[in-house]
Amino acid sequence: MQRESVRRGFSVSNQKVALEIDFAGALQGFTELTIVANNPDLRTISLHSRQCKILGVKVNTHTADFVHYDPLAHVTINKPDEFNSYPELKRKIYSALSESDEGELSIAIPSQVSVIAPAPTQNGPSTSTNASNAPEYLPLVVRIEYSLKNPVDGLQFVLPSDAYPFRVPHMYTSPSSPDAARCWVPCVDNLWERCTWEFEFVVPRSLDADGDSLTGPNYNVIVVCSGEFQQQIIHPLDPDKVIFLFEQQALTSVQHICFVAGPFHVMPLAATPAATGNRLDSTIDVSAVGQPRMHAFCLPGHERHLVTTANFLPQAMRHFIQEVGSYPFSSFKLVFVDDLIAQRHDGATMCLASIDLLHTEDAIDPVFETRLILSQAVAVQWFGINIYQKTWSDSWLVSGLASYITASFIRKHFGNNEYRFRLKKDILRVVDLDVGEMPPICQPGLLEPSDATHRQFINLKAPLVLHILDRRMHKTGTSQGLHRIIPKIILDALENENAAAISTHTFLRMCRKTAGLDFRPFAEQWVYGSGCPRFTVRSHFNRKKMAVEMHVKQDSPAFEANKDDPISQALLRPMPFFDGQMTIRIHEADGTPYEHVLDIRQPYKKFEVPFNTKYKRVRRNTKRFIARQAAAEAAANPETAELIGVVDMSFGLGIWEDDASREEWKVADWTETDEAHMATATYEWIRLDTDIEWLTKITFDQEPFMWVSQLQRDRDVIAQIEAIHALSRIPSKIVSSTLTKTVLTTTYFFRVRSEAALSLVPCAGAVVDFLGLYHLYKLFFRYCYEPQNREDLFKNELVPKPNDFSDFSEYFLRKALITALSQVRLENGETLPIVRRFLIDQLKYNDNSTNNFSDAYYVAHLIGALGCALVSTTPPERAELQGDHVPQVVEDPRLKINKDILDAAVAEVDRYRDMDRVIPSWRNSITVSTLEFNLMLMMANCIPNNPIFFLLYTREGNSTPVRISAFDGLFMMKWYQPEVIKYIIAVICRDSSLLVSRHVASSMCESLAIQFAIGEIKMPAKEPEPILIEEDATKPEVAKEPKKSELDLMIKTLRKDKEIGRNATLRKNLMVMMLNPSLDHEVRWSMLKLSDLVFRAVEEPLPKLTIHLPPPTPVAVEPPPPSKKLKLSLSIGGISSGAPSPRVTADVAADADVRLPPETPSYTSKLILKPPKEPKTPAAPASVPAPAPVPVPTATPLVKVKYTAPWAKSGLTLQEKKMIDLIMKRVNPHPSAIWFLHPVDPIRHGAPTYFDIVKNPMDLSTIAANLKSGLYGSIQDFANDFNLMLSNAYLFNPPGTQPHQDAQKVEELFKKLWKTTDDAVQKDKAKVKPPAPPIVVPTEDNIDDELLEAADGTGDAEGEEDAPFDEDMDELLLGSAPVASSPAPAKIKIKSIRRPVPDMDDLDAVLYDAADASATNERTGSSKPTGDSGVSLPRPKLKVSFGGPSRASAPTVESVPERTPEVRPTPPIKRETSVSTVIAPPPEPPSGSRKRAINHGDMEDGSEYPVDAAKCKALIQKLTEQQYGWIFALPVDSTQPGLESYYEEIKHPMDYQTITKNLDRKKYANMEEFADDLRLVYANGRKFNAASPDIITLIDSLEGMLRKEWPGMLRRKLPTEAKRNLAQALTQLKAEDVNMIFHFPVDPIALNIPHYFDVIPKENARDLATIKSKLDKGLYQTPDQVNQDVMIMFGNAHKFNGRDSPISNIAAALEGVWTRLYNKARVIGGDGHVNKKPRYG
Repeated sequence: MQRESVRRGFSVSNQKVALEIDFAGALQGFTELTIVANNPDLRTISLHSRQCKILGVKVNTHTADFVHYDPLAHVTINKPDEFNSYPELKRKIYSALSESDEGELSIAIPSQVSVIAPAPTQNGPSTSTNASNAPEYLPLVVRIEYSLKNPVDGLQFVLPSDAYPFRVPHMYTSPSSPDAARCWVPCVDNLWERCTWEFEFVVPRSLDADGDSLTGPNYNVIVVCSGEFQQQIIHPLDPDKVIFLFEQQALTSVQHICFVAGPFHVMPLAATPAATGNRLDSTIDVSAVGQPRMHAFCLPGHERHLVTTANFLPQAMRHFIQEVGSYPFSSFKLVFVDDLIAQRHDGATMCLASIDLLHTEDAIDPVFETRLILSQAVAVQWFGINIYQKTWSDSWLVSGLASYITASFIRKHFGNNEYRFRLKKDILRVVDLDVGEMPPICQPGLLEPSDATHRQFINLKAPLVLHILDRRMHKTGTSQGLHRIIPKIILDALENENAAAISTHTFLRMCRKTAGLDFRPFAEQWVYGSGCPRFTVRSHFNRKKMAVEMHVKQDSPAFEANKDDPISQALLRPMPFFDGQMTIRIHEADGTPYEHVLDIRQPYKKFEVPFNTKYKRVRRNTKRFIARQAAAEAAANPETAELIGVVDMSFGLGIWEDDASREEWKVADWTETDEAHMATATYEWIRLDTDIEWLTKITFDQEPFMWVSQLQRDRDVIAQIEAIHALSRIPSKIVSSTLTKTVLTTTYFFRVRSEAALSLVPCAGAVVDFLGLYHLYKLFFRYCYEPQNREDLFKNELVPKPNDFSDFSEYFLRKALITALSQVRLENGETLPIVRRFLIDQLKYNDNSTNNFSDAYYVAHLIGALGCALVSTTPPERAELQGDHVPQVVEDPRLKINKDILDAAVAEVDRYRDMDRVIPSWRNSITVSTLEFNLMLMMANCIPNNPIFFLLYTREGNSTPVRISAFDGLFMMKWYQPEVIKYIIAVICRDSSLLVSRHVASSMCESLAIQFAIGEIKMPAKEPEPILIEEDATKPEVAKEPKKSELDLMIKTLRKDKEIGRNATLRKNLMVMMLNPSLDHEVRWSMLKLSDLVFRAVEEPLPKLTIHLPPPTPVAVEPPPPSKKLKLSLSIGGISSGAPSPRVTADVAADADVRLPPETPSYTSKLILKPPKEPKTPAAPASVPAPAPVPVPTATPLVKVKYTAPWAKSGLTLQEKKMIDLIMKRVNPHPSAIWFLHPVDPIRHGAPTYFDIVKNPMDLSTIAANLKSGLYGSIQDFANDFNLMLSNAYLFNPPGTQPHQDAQKVEELFKKLWKTTDDAVQKDKAKVKPPAPPIVVPTEDNIDDELLEAADGTGDAEGEEDAPFDEDMDELLLGSAPVASSPAPAKIKIKSIRRPVPDMDDLDAVLYDAADASATNERTGSSKPTGDSGVSLPRPKLKVSFGGPSRASAPTVESVPERTPEVRPTPPIKRETSVSTVIAPPPEPPSGSRKRAINHGDMEDGSEYPVDAAKCKALIQKLTEQQYGWIFALPVDSTQPGLESYYEEIKHPMDYQTITKNLDRKKYANMEEFADDLRLVYANGRKFNAASPDIITLIDSLEGMLRKEWPGMLRRKLPTEAKRNLAQALTQLKAEDVNMIFHFPVDPIALNIPHYFDVIPKENARDLATIKSKLDKGLYQTPDQVNQDVMIMFGNAHKFNGRDSPISNIAAALEGVWTRLYNKARVIGGDGHVNKKPRYG
């Protein structure tokens, strides 16, 4: 952070600001920045400036060009009318904020200005041999003239209005936004850019409010600014204006500069009371007190309040100077202003405080908090202004040190008891908050300030961590703790400016050097880690060992809450265990306390603490004990008595000494059994963590009498509080009497007495016969007149005495008793009627006429207690305590009593509200309490809901606390009515109070969550659906889908609610309001949160980039020379030519005539299907002599095209492949398989010794990769790797651990699946029919073996996948491989062995039977079939697709343009078919005809994709709608002229109608089979119309469309459930607070990483928005593709940032979360694949 100036290219050494202030809301002036370059190439100066209008810029008196652009003022979206396009607005706001970091004002340095000093001329030789070559930079003075009018941020103008006519005009700098400084002055808005300052302010001499009010001498306008006041002069040109000059010589950031202007009253603050003056330059003799000048300022009318509020500050200043060190500045100013958005805003040498902190001299309640807040404002001058954080992650240290030294002043000012009481309360608050949602107080790598909510928690926890650090440092015995460290920090900052920026590392190093201990473990747990431990302790006295056995167990709620969330663990770093030393104190039998130290190093341990006393518990009347007490009394001071182990006997003495008083108070005594048990006790009591070295809660159970002893005999306030809380958990009569005695004993601290009164509530129930209630009544009677009926106190009307609050302890105790009485409940959740009447009487008869102190807060407290008492803690039955609006169902006297009490209470509260309207209380505290009272009753259904009641108090003119309370009540009603929404939006946009606007905006979101939680907003009821329970024992159990979180349900409900999510007023106005550039940034973020809550977002489309390329230059290509036709004639044995046959079975034989064309090196021959010229005579099976060999030229060898699937390279069969796929498919999504999905990473998975133990690692992803790469030759190889994986798990993980147990479950699943699939394989083998008798074909020596192999069906690669059956036929039909030519014909006659002809519907089953049979032969080792003669020869393999003809008519064809044919290779032959082949010379092609070679090498193989009938039919419809596409719509009608010979030439006809019928009959197993039939349509067309170029061109166009549409056809649409689950998984991944870096595409320019795409190619860039957009558009076919993109995204983060970077750590954590979400989505919704069921067997 401190190297920002190096990156910027310059630093600022001084800045001067001159402004003329117009109280109408405008400023005008200039600023001069003296900058020093640190880069010789500096030509542009970038500064921050928002809202300002730049009038001109000069650099060293030279006019400079500049560009001023505020990105936040120009945020727009593409569709501002769409309410659900707020994600785009959010993204652009983020982008604008990022852009603003570089500066909104860019100034070009004029060419006349040089940043480098000219080199000095040397007349003689240089005498310096070590002269530096570094350039000397010249200072540049940049003068910027600007104006500012009606600012939104940075400055606050408070002016009179119609609603507030008596407001005093004034203005001040406001911390309204993080970049507030740049909003009023062009500057370098950076905390780490510090410089000296000069200020000049021109203001009116006085403010004339309509000519009369503010013109007196006491209301002259003054300016208070950071720095030292220099002088006040009259303007030389205008005598009605005054100039104030200030100067700040200490280096200060612009963010710590404050100033105010207005008619303020000035009061000097001196160490001794002095006369109040009104001049800023009033001098005080500070030399006597050794303090800087201190002044306090307030607006007219608050002078008396200022004296009471701020007169203690000199004491605080003197204390800090003595304890910390010298004050870093020479003055301090405290200014109270109106309408400040925070209670306090700290600046250098001054503090702005809210006027609400002022209090009257007769106030009691606000004194404590006000003095705490203002004393911390003084402490911040040391830590926060002078000493500042080195990085944002070090903010905890600065705020913690300021709060720590403030606590030391509170300890001195209010006393040690108040300090320790607050310390205990703060510890309990931190422990209750830090349960898994709060971050560590220090997060290294934090690039921006913490969130406001987290900042409050950090500010609370930081001083407590420093406190326990101080206590642990004191344990060393050689250190004075932090009191030795803090002055050293101040001294270092005074000596070295760089030391003013303090870091956590530097601070801990200083602690280590001072104390001699290594505090790194402490820092890891308490500073860099989150969470607080909780201890459960049991004690037992072992008489044999004479020791106390302490069983200590530690729990970490924060770790337990996040142990299953790796992202939270990476970000929040919850600690599973805290170690350290804990001091315990055992008060033994003789009353002597012995301290022992427990070294806690594990979550559970039994400690044996030695016991010193050798006898039983000493009675208090023994001579030994009395002697010790006498020694204590003789001690000079109480500390000496405490050192010798003497306990205080004064607690409770003199209370209930006589029997009458004990009977009057119904005091319960210990029974004889209790006395006997107490007599045998070996120790008095045990106290844990006596030195407060832990932030923890300790559950420790000891005997009640021990807690009583601790309460009565331990002097420490914390010990007394712990005893009171422990006793409240075990209510009894003894406990009630003890707590009552504590309340009555005035020697207790008043906070302890108040806690004892509140702890009487558990004893006030029926369990102890309402004794606690009696004691509470009896205690409060001291403040009332004597009751008439002393026998039954509950029957009296208690009239309080006139108030006397002169004793503050009695005042707070009185309030505690009222609170306790209001909390007493019966079993039905109601308060007793006598309690309600009692509270009403206290309000009715309250008399403050003779009291010297205000009772406003006391009355407000009474009203709040009455409201609490009227509300039942259980839902009301039969409408109890409901007003007239609820009819009574039954006559019950209790209902009438309750109604009378309710009416009396409401009437009394209304009376006080009316009185407060006439005679306002301080800050209208009574009105605020009455609003809260009515809200409680309305929420409890005690009185009717009345939004108008609250609406009246929300208007301007009421005080700010009243308006905020009224809005809170309004938002608990149904505020989402159109008229109310319009009013609320108007308040947010136009209200004069920014504090009210922000509160209203944030309450809109919070109120919806509260109303949903209490049931005001309900989910729509669903009709019950019939329940059908099905169980399938063959399927493994699937983990049940977890219920949606409450947050998801709330969002879903709000979005579907007609009055909220579908509210027309919200939809119309919300986006317009958010686009308003003058809207406050906090309000805008609140509105974005509201939009995100109630509206379903529309994902912003990804930016499109259009690139226009010039058309390609046409290249003339000569047509290839014609080649002779290679004719192949096929006849199907036993199948009629008129029957439709889409497939060819394994036993089909055909005769073919083949001619070898001449050599054609540049053009591929075609094989054209043609019927035989004459019937072929079947040859004898074995006795046919071989024909004479045909010589074949060898000029061009035949290229053998053969494809082998990668997984089959090692010999794995198709059936084994399917078996492995089935096992992997069932194992991967199993919950117990999560340990085995990926390789073990010793670092990430916390197993550094893994590879030392496991030498051959294996996991499921590696198994899948081996399978895909073809490393498995058999299924047994797969099983060996699987068992190796399980063996590794058993080897590394001992029995009983979770991975070991999950490995056992996976092994059981594997064995079950193995047996099931193996049985299925054996069953299929039994069903496979024996292979057809082999065909005997005589070999011909003169036939090229390559030709036979081209037509050969030999499956050299065992286990190849079933490819589309027609590919091989296409290869022969379309001539994808060059064929050698032969000058002479040769004939080979092959006779097929006929088999029964199957029905066409069963044809597919026959095909699969044949395929299985051939596969069986391959597995048994028969690579080639043998005939009866025993001759072994290759088995021909052809892939043929043909269809049955139809006699429907076909229209004629018009001519179409001619296209040049193209020839491409086809996929390999994959399925076997026996044929009879006859080779004969084909006829010469007609002159001018062109051979067409259609192949689909550019079309993706669709055999892996299941048939999507809807897509297929849509494609057929699109092809039909093309011009002349209807030609292929119906079967050919051969009766039409010119088509008579169609079915003689085309043996396998096909058309669109037949394909559609096949789709309806589900004849296609995959998309490739469908494509084969389409290609067959066009192949038939080419064959029959070879001499018609127009038809060929038409076919070209249709095939071009097919190739264009085919990729989209193969885009498998994810099942709806799988897509929904994947989208939900992405949404959950995107919802994490820390993954913002993955939300949108990386912008190298905005992020200042221009080399990003050099490391990560653009085509590999991934982000969550892109992935989600592709998923929504259906661009993913399988879940694996989604997973691959997400993993690429994480891989990019690792690759670009490095494995050790914070971004990479976040990516690694998110990767684990994504794996869990992805596996869960696959288990719930399937993997998106459609299972292809075999159509046989």
